[in-house]
Amino acid sequence: MINIDEGKANIYLVHGVFAIIIGCVLAMTIHFTIFIPFIVLAVGLFMSTNGLTLNFKSKTYTKYSSIFGYKIGKPQKIEYIISATLILSIERAKTNQAMIMGEAGRSKSMTYDIVLMDEFGESTLLHDFIKYRHAIKALERLKTHFEIQTFDKVLDKLQQNKRNARR
Repeated sequence: MINIDEGKANIYLVHGVFAIIIGCVLAMTIHFTIFIPFIVLAVGLFMSTNGLTLNFKSKTYTKYSSIFGYKIGKPQKIEYIISATLILSIERAKTNQAMIMGEAGRSKSMTYDIVLMDEFGESTLLHDFIKYRHAIKALERLKTHFEIQTFDKVLDKLQQNKRNARR
């Protein structure tokens, strides 16, 4: 079994802030000691991590979030998978934020996604990694332990850009 821990991704940041706010309100209205469990909960939410577990024996993968060391996630079967492809996913969005320095609000999200393809032509997103090194590690494990054909479109694009830059 391989565990690929991505570390803190601030998935529960908003939840942690609300826990602190609720704790403060209850501490001011009821009793100050009621704040302690909410602080502990908020710290756990702020320190939460996420990742992917590949289980070779049961041929499953689990996307998880870990809070206080307890992993939350549902195992998914890897059945009939013939290939895995690593792609770069970039999402851009305009936001309705106030104009800052004359520019409208814009956000950009970049992830390294591993997409599984089964023998029926159906694709499934295995995981969207924040760091390339974690995605490569998962792709290599899929190739060696699950004997799945793998493709790294990110590396192909980097090599193509390098060749074009030399010209």
